[in-house]
Amino acid sequence: MYAPIFFESIAKRRSWGGSRLVDRFGGEVDPPIGESWELSGLPGKASLATNFRYAGRTLEDLYDEDPVGIAGQGTAAKYSRFPLMVKLIDTGDDLPVQVSPNTGYAQYRFGPDALGKMEFWYILDADPKARIFYGFSKFMSQEEVSVAALNGNLGDSLHSVGARAGVWAPIQPGVVNAVGKGVFLVSVQQASEYAFRLFDWNRMPKKELNLKDALLCANLNKFADTPVCKTVRQSTPKTLVDNQVFSIRKWDLEPGNAVVTPNAGKTFFIVFPLDTAMAVSSGGQRADCPARHACLVPAGAGEFEMAVDAPGSALVVSTGS
Repeated sequence: MYAPIFFESIAKRRSWGGSRLVDRFGGEVDPPIGESWELSGLPGKASLATNFRYAGRTLEDLYDEDPVGIAGQGTAAKYSRFPLMVKLIDTGDDLPVQVSPNTGYAQYRFGPDALGKMEFWYILDADPKARIFYGFSKFMSQEEVSVAALNGNLGDSLHSVGARAGVWAPIQPGVVNAVGKGVFLVSVQQASEYAFRLFDWNRMPKKELNLKDALLCANLNKFADTPVCKTVRQSTPKTLVDNQVFSIRKWDLEPGNAVVTPNAGKTFFIVFPLDTAMAVSSGGQRADCPARHACLVPAGAGEFEMAVDAPGSALVVSTGS
C-alpha cells in the first residue's frame, strides 16, 4: 500500500534570507531563513517522513529500501538516490549570481554519483520592484565576463525581468542566474547543491568567486526566452516544462471535482498545492496536504486523487520524458 508521504520542512538560514518563512518554523529557527527544504533525498540531508507507515524514516532510507516502489523502475535504474528536490526560497537581499553545472561536468568535478542542477522557479509572491536574473542581455566572451565580475559591474550585463506571482521559468544548467531581493518562490530542481559563484554584487566582506568553473559551465549567449505568467484558470492541466529531468504541470481544481491520475507504477508524483490545502489519496489512504508543502505519491501507488474544498491550484511534478 503506497500512501501519500509528507515530510518535515527543513529550515536553512542564509545571510540573504527574508522574513516570510519565520512563522513556518514557529520561531524555533533564528532569521534570516532563506530556504525551506520541503522534499530532499540528499545523502545526510534527507527529509523526514511524518505520516502513515513512513513516519520517522528519511526519504534517503525509503528510496534505498524500495527504489522501484518509491520512484519507479526507470528512475531506480538511472539514479542511486531520489533525483529531485523541492525548496521554498525567500530573498531579503539579492542572491549571488551563479551558474550550475550539467551532470557531465558535475561528475567530472565531484565524482560519478554527482548530479548537475536543472531547476524550475515558480514565483508565489514578490515585492513590486523585485526582479529575477537569468542569462545575459548581450553576447559575452569569457574574458568579458571575467573582467566584468572582477571589476564589479557584471550586473549591468545580466538579463532580468520583473518578478510577480505566477511567473515561472526553467533554469537550464549553464544559465547564469540570481533571484533578486523581495521574491518568494518554489524551486523544483535536481537533487544537487552544486553551483559556482560568479558575482556577489560587490558586497563586503568579499566572498570567493568560482570563476574558472563558472566560465567553463556558463552559456554566454544572449538570453531571449521570457518567463510566462498564466493567470486564467482552466479545467485541464497546463504543462509548464517537460524535459529529460522533470515534467511539471499546473492543475486548477474546483470543489466537488476530484482529479484522478493513473500511473501504473511508471513514475512518482510530487504534489505541491500553491494556494489552498488539498486532499491527496493513494493506496487506500487519504491525507490533507497544507498549502505550500510537498506531498510525494510513490510510483507503486498505481493512481492518486486530488481534491479541494475551495478553488485552488497545484504543481504536479513527475520524472521527465
